[in-house]
Amino acid sequence: MRRVALAFVATLVATTAVALATATSAQADPSCQNGGAYILWARGSGQAIGDVEAIQYQQNVQNALDGAGVGTHAWAELGNLDGNNHIDPGEYPAAPVSWSSITGGYNTSVFTGVTELISSLNHRYTLGPIGMGCVSETVVLGGYSQGADVLGWALALTEPGVFGLPALTPEARSHIGFVALYGDPKFNVACGQNRPWVRANARCASFPRLGARSPYLPSDFLSRTGSWCDDGDGICAVNDWTIGIGNHTTVYRDSWIQQSAAEIAAAARLKQCSLVLSCSSGGTSAPPPPPSNYTNDRTVLHGSDGSLWVMAGGAKFYFGSMTEFYNLGYSTSGMAEVSTATLNAIPTVPRNGTVLRSGGGQIYIVAGSAKFPVGSMTEYYNQGYVNNQWINVPQTPLDAIGDVPGNKPTDGTVIQSPIGALSVVVGGVKFQFGSMTEYHNLGYADTQIVRVTAAADTLANASTATPAGNGTVLRSGGGQLYVVTGGSKFYFGSMTEYYNQGYSDWARFNVPQGPLNAIGDAPGNMPGNGTVVHRPDGAIFVIAGGVRWHFGSMTELANLGYSTFTRVSQAPLDGIYDASSSHLPANETVVQGTDSTLWVMKSGVRRSFTSMTQFTGMGYTTSQIIRVPDAVLNGLPSGGNLP
Repeated sequence: MRRVALAFVATLVATTAVALATATSAQADPSCQNGGAYILWARGSGQAIGDVEAIQYQQNVQNALDGAGVGTHAWAELGNLDGNNHIDPGEYPAAPVSWSSITGGYNTSVFTGVTELISSLNHRYTLGPIGMGCVSETVVLGGYSQGADVLGWALALTEPGVFGLPALTPEARSHIGFVALYGDPKFNVACGQNRPWVRANARCASFPRLGARSPYLPSDFLSRTGSWCDDGDGICAVNDWTIGIGNHTTVYRDSWIQQSAAEIAAAARLKQCSLVLSCSSGGTSAPPPPPSNYTNDRTVLHGSDGSLWVMAGGAKFYFGSMTEFYNLGYSTSGMAEVSTATLNAIPTVPRNGTVLRSGGGQIYIVAGSAKFPVGSMTEYYNQGYVNNQWINVPQTPLDAIGDVPGNKPTDGTVIQSPIGALSVVVGGVKFQFGSMTEYHNLGYADTQIVRVTAAADTLANASTATPAGNGTVLRSGGGQLYVVTGGSKFYFGSMTEYYNQGYSDWARFNVPQGPLNAIGDAPGNMPGNGTVVHRPDGAIFVIAGGVRWHFGSMTELANLGYSTFTRVSQAPLDGIYDASSSHLPANETVVQGTDSTLWVMKSGVRRSFTSMTQFTGMGYTTSQIIRVPDAVLNGLPSGGNLP
């Protein structure tokens, strides 16, 4: 899946005068901490160097690193890498912002921070004489608010030269031990998905002030990034616009930074060990290795902090109390002693086919990082499972593994329902195989099949009405490639076109022909209103009323509130007419340009509403409004105000 978040891309257009940070400034960075850690912080909007969150992060992480045996470390803040406590040109300014009205000043500030950070780290981890050559140092990155946004974008840029921006080199990426984000205005709570970055307590119904970054992280940072978003934070977890910024300015300095320090230090310790190929460098000693069988099912783990866990399907489950521990039938006899670093390296979601049981007796089958509740013991036995195959696990971590259908299984998960229906889940929907011959011909193995419960029926079957998610890449048995967006699929004319649009070999999934055909092809099956697509030549359009509306610039796109698009193929997109007086949007299409005026297409002309009272009184809802470019909108014939 390839999606490009645009709020930041638009910044590039508007900030061409911003100078890139250069290796010259990076040469004033703190000296290499070979065998140790470099702690780098990105402050929030309007904050000065050395603000409260920075001090809390520095002190807590340094203490945790000492406790983890990483005894040598250096500290710096983005924008003050040279230590002169003055923001010079090309250094991250952390510009102040009014969250109710984001301006180009914020975007310029983020852009400056991203380029300074990337240039600095690339220089630091490039061998001399060109770079500093900090070959056995790990870096831990922390960022608050705007600073978290800076770090998120720096990680997201995986290829140099994209939109004219630098990208972290493989060497720099490999030295990052952990990334800690606090109050990220582009936080992605990603409920119903695999979301290993989520920390703190933001609820699923919340959304970030600046729109979620999607994908939130590149795949190589999923296991070494934590994003703390508090439920009361009106910037990263908006539940009601009336709460303002909530506790955004206090909760991280008062709580979450302190709580996160141990996890950060443990990850830094693991990275340090991998860089020096030993944990004895720098005068520290390695923690005792865990027993060889510590990942076996039902093994009780005892952490160095006194915590108790049980293993199930290669994952760890934490006991909230000794009462829960004993009530689930466990004993401290024979438990395995493990270090914090070992614990942190164990995943929290079990492998496919693991059978879990709650304290109340509810049984679940895990498939694709989602759990399928068992409806009855008859269903359980009929699916081939036996008594005591289940593993008793504590409730809180069990609940953290979401149930289907709200939590969609990961792409490529193969499930078999009690009636024998065999499907692969891709893009959040099921593609059912017509036969075992088709299943095998598409490259799937019998060992991939997970026998699940009737809860599988709650997952939608692939169709035009219930298509795979935007950006999902599908491949037929004959080798034809498609990308799905807005309920339609776009075929690629060649592998060259496919690769040029940024897709890779691993991004596609083989699916059976019948359900693939059920998702209609564009342009005959028109993508839904509000679908944003990117043509191979770089042109970007939004679909509304059966026609496409061309954006004149990235800035216009972002200003209209769009943050993502799907890269599609040329021929199907060119089969959709441009919105114009010759090819009008369908009647009843509701659109809005950059101003507050709302328009609806009526009998071949656009008519404007005189007020929101009129708009709602005529039965329209805000969910129908599609934001469109002004130039195209103004080119359509106008019929004036509605009566």
